[in-house]
Amino acid sequence: MRSERLGSATVVLTRKSANLYFNRWIAAGQLTPATKTQLDRFLELARDNRVKSVGVTLSPTTRPAATAAWLKARGFRRGHPGAKLWRDGSALTRRATPPDISVRRVSGRDVSVWVDVVSQVWRSFGYRRPWYEARATDSGWRHYLAWDGDEPVGAGALFVGLVGSTTAGHLVDGVTLSPWRRRGVQAAVIRKRISDARRLGCTVLASETAPPLPRMPLVSFRNLRRQGFELAYLRDSWRKDLS
Repeated sequence: MRSERLGSATVVLTRKSANLYFNRWIAAGQLTPATKTQLDRFLELARDNRVKSVGVTLSPTTRPAATAAWLKARGFRRGHPGAKLWRDGSALTRRATPPDISVRRVSGRDVSVWVDVVSQVWRSFGYRRPWYEARATDSGWRHYLAWDGDEPVGAGALFVGLVGSTTAGHLVDGVTLSPWRRRGVQAAVIRKRISDARRLGCTVLASETAPPLPRMPLVSFRNLRRQGFELAYLRDSWRKDLS
């Protein structure tokens, strides 16, 4: 894996994955304005590292506004947007967890079980197992499994860190195995992470998922909204194939 700072943003690249979660220019134009030179350096690094495709995500506050035009001029095409959601650290409203489902933080050997569960939904997680197992040892990360008796049926992760002087939490990697969907598993995992984040002093929480699209109402978006999250903005996604 290769990473490099470009101004106040970061480039992360790996030949071993076609997932744009890695092969992308992160936070372009946020703390400081992006430049054409930075964009061209990003593409140069990608080609030097023989990456097949790259991505850039742009929020409504990306500077300058011409950044999208720069991407289009270099052959990037627009993809599906991502929905960024947030909530404050207020208490959850009372809503019972399904009686047959329990949610617990995992550590040690259970981290491997966590990867097994998530990999059944997102196959790319399986070949990045060492990365996720290493991530679980970082003090900022917490990983959770939902159990139906002795059967792991869902998962999620939480990152807690400082943004300036504010303690913030980020909910990621939420999945439910197919036979257990529509039984409140994902909601239970969301609620457990919110409760733990509040206990750790988080006053702001964020998450990201796909927004509801025509003929494809997204369950994750709906479940986050039901637990007090609000839509902050839609983030444009741009992709370019280099092969």
